[in-house]
Amino acid sequence: PAIMAAAIMTTVMLCLGALQIVNAAPPNIIFILSDDLGYGDYSISDDVNRTYSIPTPNIQKLADNGLKFHRAYSGPVCAPSRCTLMMGLHLGHCTIRGNDGSYSPLRSSDVSVAKALQPKYTTGLVGKWGLGDFGTTGYPNQQGFDYFIGQDSQVGCHNWYPLTIQKNQNDKLELNKEADITDASKCLGTNPTCSWVNDLVKVEALQFIKNHSTGPKPFFLYVSTTTPHTGNLEAKTGENIANWPTPLPYRNATHFPTLMNEQQYFAAAVVAQDIMVGAILEELDTLGISSNTVVFFSGDNGPDSHNFEVFDDPGPFRGKKRSLHEGGIRQTIAVQWIGTIKPATVSNHIFTFWDFMPTALDIAQIPKSQWPATDGVSALPTFQGTDNQTEHEYVYWEFCYYGNATGLLPQLYPPGWGQAIRYDDKDGTEWKAIRVSRQGMMLWNLTADISESNDIASQFPDVIATVEKFMNEAHEESQTWPSTNSPSEKCCASCFTHGGCGGVCSHPPK
Repeated sequence: PAIMAAAIMTTVMLCLGALQIVNAAPPNIIFILSDDLGYGDYSISDDVNRTYSIPTPNIQKLADNGLKFHRAYSGPVCAPSRCTLMMGLHLGHCTIRGNDGSYSPLRSSDVSVAKALQPKYTTGLVGKWGLGDFGTTGYPNQQGFDYFIGQDSQVGCHNWYPLTIQKNQNDKLELNKEADITDASKCLGTNPTCSWVNDLVKVEALQFIKNHSTGPKPFFLYVSTTTPHTGNLEAKTGENIANWPTPLPYRNATHFPTLMNEQQYFAAAVVAQDIMVGAILEELDTLGISSNTVVFFSGDNGPDSHNFEVFDDPGPFRGKKRSLHEGGIRQTIAVQWIGTIKPATVSNHIFTFWDFMPTALDIAQIPKSQWPATDGVSALPTFQGTDNQTEHEYVYWEFCYYGNATGLLPQLYPPGWGQAIRYDDKDGTEWKAIRVSRQGMMLWNLTADISESNDIASQFPDVIATVEKFMNEAHEESQTWPSTNSPSEKCCASCFTHGGCGGVCSHPPK
């Protein structure tokens, strides 16, 4: 009887322990998003020429403490990427499919990850938004964020030293005085009197973490920077525009004496991004909440316009920002969850931006019956090291672009409305396909041809048939971002004014 009683007690204690784990308060969630950070610009990516290597020890620490997805994907450009990240939908379903949330803001019916988390989490956004301006249904406070400070519009985010920013219901909070930002020495010298917007982002992120580290609810914080971009961005007053680099401390922390200013400025902006990541990780340690906080880090799309030969920004991939080639959409995403994710894990699971929504809701212990519609799959099983991870049948993009998104390797598909598919065959072959205006499919085997150099569409008609099926089922027509069926039809990629960019994209439908 004594042995039986002890066994019963042990069973009861184990059941109670399991119940406590299930019912434990869910962890905080932080997503740090960098702007135009190339695949090769930070130290955690593989297959990169490191002749000139920008030091990113804090991003490296984040990956070393947790996991990196080396087959991760964003969107091809800023606003569409952010739409997929916030909405859990790929670009065949997202509200914003071109680079302008001012033109077609998120709708009141859209359910962002912040809105889905809000019943259980305190939600905050610091930095760049781009999915709806003040006064629209897409503004952060209308999309589930309890707190917002930063820049709401895609165009406004091109200004590194703005006169005003937005804070909740104040759409014109003064950040700088015009007299200061008309004089470079007052922003870029040894004793600056103006503010760099990304320093504000860092300060506000740390303050939000402090304010909510012991709150009644866990927090979700979206830290969306405008670093590194091209390494210098506007300081604009009226018609006066100057492209200014980061403040002096970041430039002093970067030592490439043989490089041109353009490359020095870019490296300084990457270093500034890394310092911000380090400050957040240090704050979590100081507050004793590192093991109860999941931290994600990623770039938002491929690198933009500078000399890619120095830092090998696109890595081994073709294309750059705005490209549907791997160089425009491929990321290495790092995730830290101390005590849950095994350190230094490298995952082969395909993780996309639209997987963040279901992953966050899974982490938050929100029942799947309460999830909004999503194209993503939760990566929580990968974090927990279990063998029941669901894989994507395929991943999908669409995007209109009439420029040439050539990186170190040239763009191979024509301009226009493009669609792309990535899927893994049962034998492990990594297929990638692109077509434009529903014409002329191109196909690559990424397993053997990571640079998408050899189009083998004619050799695999069965794969082409599968890809066409995927593309057709993934696309839902958008009135604001219409598709095309021939090269003669015009699509729209960027509007950048409330009036639109002309043609089919001149104004939203009524």
